[in-house]
Amino acid sequence: MIELVPMEREEFENQFKAIKDQFAQWAVQSGKSKENESYEYSRKMIASLLPDGYDTPLNYFYRIDEEGENAGFVWFRLTINRDLPEAEIRYLSVPESKRKRGTGLNAILKLEEILRKKGVANISLNIPGQNEISFNLFRKAGYSISEIKLRKEISTVNDTETIENK
Repeated sequence: MIELVPMEREEFENQFKAIKDQFAQWAVQSGKSKENESYEYSRKMIASLLPDGYDTPLNYFYRIDEEGENAGFVWFRLTINRDLPEAEIRYLSVPESKRKRGTGLNAILKLEEILRKKGVANISLNIPGQNEISFNLFRKAGYSISEIKLRKEISTVNDTETIENK
């Protein structure tokens, strides 16, 4: 049985050390940052999303609890869109040892229960393009694609012709 348990401040702080690493990795994979700048990019990104850290209004942090064991983490933010409450899932993580057993899917379903009780009309999220595991998990949970952003790298740092040189 999956339960979502609100995180205390200390647990949040410990969890976010790992999230910074994951965000840095995604920044490189998505082309938003060079590898040697990815941790600074990650730090700035998280600071912009959570300017007051744990106390940032309308952001919620839950531990995924599976039969008394820590089975991951979920972070979401509440917003208002067209006068309706919405939630944006900012991060969902399930350790590899807990994957492919329904833990992630059941955590999503439990989160949806919580959000329904808060009057949320819609849930959205962004998934880095390389994260097929998350993409497939959310598709399995009934989420549909609302937009797609494509990217192709066509030059390298050593290219001499730039817009400024034309």
